Order: sequence, then structure tokens, then C-alpha cells
Amino acid sequence: RGSPHPSKAELGVATDKAEFRVSPDHPHAVVEGTAGFSVGQRVELQWTLEAGSPFGWWFGVLEDLRHHEDGRCAIATITFQHFPTNSRWYRLSFVFGDTEVRPCAFGGFTGGIRAASEADEVRWRTFFP
Repeated sequence: RGSPHPSKAELGVATDKAEFRVSPDHPHAVVEGTAGFSVGQRVELQWTLEAGSPFGWWFGVLEDLRHHEDGRCAIATITFQHFPTNSRWYRLSFVFGDTEVRPCAFGGFTGGIRAASEADEVRWRTFFP
């Protein structure tokens, strides 16, 4: 659960989404990089509901990956197969690779992605219906 805005302001935490930046030494800094990913791969997406809150992880499968010309960022499409295919939360496309925290089409904000192992998938599936 996040703190209300007055508490955040007293602590010096950004309350305006435009002010929100995660420093590289923060334990939940955005995972950087686009190299080494391939379509069909298991991945974990950094996601948070509130600007300034730590990231959590969502498990999914990389459905599509398109690299930007700058080589720094890419557009990923991930499917979250524990949701029905007609669910609004089944598929998400987003930009990742740099240190930017971006608004998420589901609500909240996304960071980067990291590869997930078969063991990670087994652990994740214990939480799914």
C-alpha cells in the first residue's frame, strides 16, 4: 500500500509523475538492456502501481520484440497467459531498455524486463489459478 501524497511530500518523495525518477543505486532501479531476449522466452516485467513506489514483477512470455534504431530501447509485447485471452490484462506492449519509468496501458508504470528461468516459471505457477 502506498503512502498518501502529504506523507510522501513530508518525506521528500516525488508526488508528480513527471518528477519521478529512480536512481541507479535504488534497490528497485529499472532493469536496463534489450540484448539477449527472444520471442517465446519467459520474462518478468517490472511494474508498479504508484509513481515512487518500488517495482514488483509480472511473469509473462515475450510475444514480439522490435528494437529501436538507436539500439538502446525496444518495444516488447508480453502475454500474461494466466489471464484469459479476452482479458484486457492478457497482452501488453511497452517500451523498455533504458532507465525510464513509463506509464503502463494497464495503469501504473513499467520499467524493464529480465529473463525468467524454468524454475522461475514453476514458482510463478504456484500463484496462478
